Amino acid sequence: MRAAWYDEQGPAADVLQVGEVADPVAGPGEVRVRVAFSAVHVGDIGKRRGWWGSTMTFPRVIPHGDGAGVIDQVGEGVDPGRVGERVWVYLAQSYRPFGTAAEFTVVPADRAVPVPADVADVPEALKLGADRALAVDEADQAELAKKIGPVDRIAEVAFDGNLALDVEILRYGGSIATYATRDPQPAIPYWELAFKNIRVEFLSNEDFPAEANEQAVADLTEAVAAGDLLYPIAARLPLDQIAQAHDLTELAPSGHRVLIEVTK
Repeated sequence: MRAAWYDEQGPAADVLQVGEVADPVAGPGEVRVRVAFSAVHVGDIGKRRGWWGSTMTFPRVIPHGDGAGVIDQVGEGVDPGRVGERVWVYLAQSYRPFGTAAEFTVVPADRAVPVPADVADVPEALKLGADRALAVDEADQAELAKKIGPVDRIAEVAFDGNLALDVEILRYGGSIATYATRDPQPAIPYWELAFKNIRVEFLSNEDFPAEANEQAVADLTEAVAAGDLLYPIAARLPLDQIAQAHDLTELAPSGHRVLIEVTK
């Protein structure tokens, strides 16, 4: 199969390679997905660059945890009727060496989630969801957040950059749940947080409890079907341009995703 990989951490253009590797085979409890789209996530960038103290836990990594495609093979213990099922995939490269930046990816069966029958095209559904949501990217995001506030809870993916704004718009007794920051040692406004009795939870999106993942899967699938999921698509690039896709992800506006079109 055709795939992208890296054998060492570093800048995208220096370490990402594209070529032919052996097709994976679904093992017990697993499915193999023919990947149509592979999405670049900030977590994929961090692993490749060595952010957060991450190291090469495998000698070769095919990146990306997220994607969408069609199941073409099932392992022992998985319903054979799932072959041909359209799915979206998550955590494909979580504690595993090979993710979705390839023509095929193998994941535990529960990480290949059926796409609702009335969703013809997952990336297009995300785009439509963005069109129906507030046009945050067309306005000053901080000012818009202030107009929406005060809020009870914030799911924060840029803890270091947004903390001051979070404190400003959270109501007394509010909470921040965060799983990403560019600065690994951000300054913490201790007294501002304390005086508003704000609770901060530090989370790893690869280590959520199984029941939390199951609830998130159900909620996200429902949102895609309803056209309510906000994920503007910043760019679509072929697999050969994965290095450019990684660079674009670092530059893309907050909340935008870069997709790699792997197979048709």
